[in-house]
Amino acid sequence: SATHYTLKGTTVPGATVSILTPGHDPFLVTADSRGVWAYDVDLRRGRNQFEVSALDPDTGKHSEETLPVFITVPFLEIEAPNLIVDQPSEGASFENGAIPIVGRATNAATVVVTAAYTGSSGPAPAKGAATPAPPPTPKPLEVAVDADGAFTTPYELTAGRWAITITASSEDGKAQSLTRNVSVAFKGVNLTVSIRGGRSWVKVWVDGKTDPKLGAAGQVLSPGTTLSFSGKDSIEVRTGSAGVTMFTLNGTSLGALGKVGAPETWLFAPPDDPVKTQHR
Repeated sequence: SATHYTLKGTTVPGATVSILTPGHDPFLVTADSRGVWAYDVDLRRGRNQFEVSALDPDTGKHSEETLPVFITVPFLEIEAPNLIVDQPSEGASFENGAIPIVGRATNAATVVVTAAYTGSSGPAPAKGAATPAPPPTPKPLEVAVDADGAFTTPYELTAGRWAITITASSEDGKAQSLTRNVSVAFKGVNLTVSIRGGRSWVKVWVDGKTDPKLGAAGQVLSPGTTLSFSGKDSIEVRTGSAGVTMFTLNGTSLGALGKVGAPETWLFAPPDDPVKTQHR
């Protein structure tokens, strides 16, 4: 990118000042009655070279000296984002898959969370038993960054040991990444309910009792809302629009279990599959 600079000086009144720079025709400017002249030139980043001389209009003679002028414009130093991860901490253990991702990133346009499976969090397989296949790799999650650089989001993972990598990237392509190793070992029932694509009324029962988060009357939840529930044996959810209500059970994404606008109730009691009920 270019910037501008004003070359100026004095010579004999009315003289024609020639400003020569490599690759261009000379720039010409006439000194005023006091001999003062000025001319705006474009500068590129790096070293800029000019040669300045004057022609006396009365004698037709050039100035005895041609003055070299060198102007250096420094290149911009592109700063990498400064990334701080407050949660999760290194080596943290979780009893549900909604891992809190919390931190701050300055000079960052985007923050993306990824995870790599590093092994089972349970006991080793019995001798001779086949090693269980690793779970599917979660999709990268882009997190909204507030004006002050703060970011927070839940990140769903199935049981196991995971390396979570948070990467902050600037608009200029510079990036900084931090990795946290965590383990997830589910106990009981852990259900995440997310609303996407429309509003929905939702009511939840945990182990047969109304959950206080949404109350006995339930609540209408806006798109983008995500809530997590934990129980010992079962969680039951009544939704006014099954098609916009997404479920993640013990770290496994189930998606929507019904159609948009259809009121449905679902019972989650692993290891059994989800069951549609008539609970209202």
